Amino acid sequence: MVDCCTKGLKLPAQIEDKSYSRDWLIRGRIRVQLKDDGGKALVADIPSRTALMLRIAELVPKHPMRSKRAQAQQQQQEKEAAQAAATAAASTGSAGGKSKGKDKKKNRR
Repeated sequence: MVDCCTKGLKLPAQIEDKSYSRDWLIRGRIRVQLKDDGGKALVADIPSRTALMLRIAELVPKHPMRSKRAQAQQQQQEKEAAQAAATAAASTGSAGGKSKGKDKKKNRR
């Protein structure tokens, strides 16, 4: 999110080291300067926090680290699907042999 603010939107932003007792796994928060000392917006398109969040939401999926991670996950899912298909094909062939064995046992009685 800081990269989106500083590089994408050209707004000064800092990470503050702050933790919350209820959510101790998430560390920090982001402080973004939206207005100058006179109260005028630094970027005309982003006058409020709501507008900032909407613009960040547009930029996050386009972030380079995010797209690399998505590609890696897609490749992993394709590999798992191929392995599942191969396992299903192998188990289908052996299931026919098991049913024949059960039929032979039934005929013995």
